[in-house]
Amino acid sequence: MEAKVYYQDFKLNSGIFCKEGLKLDAPNATFIVDIEFCLEKQAFVDGIFRMLNLHPVQTIGLSNRQRFKDAGHTSMSIGDYIQFKDGEIWICASTGWEVRI
Repeated sequence: MEAKVYYQDFKLNSGIFCKEGLKLDAPNATFIVDIEFCLEKQAFVDGIFRMLNLHPVQTIGLSNRQRFKDAGHTSMSIGDYIQFKDGEIWICASTGWEVRI
């Protein structure tokens, strides 16, 4: 399967305890990386989260450092998301993921 990782502006989801849930502003999200994988989605998103929080720049390569500058942050945070080729989106939440189909 294939998935794309996007980062959003921190301020968009700064009110993490709001009733309406996490906001998704796809037109203004910053594309970080396109990844192919052969795991179940849950294992994949958890693995990507760990990789992008431990070694984000090394994960996508030094030549792509500008993507993190454009996003304004390097580690995966609340509101950042992974979009799968089948259209499903997993948004990083305060604990776990919010899945949208």
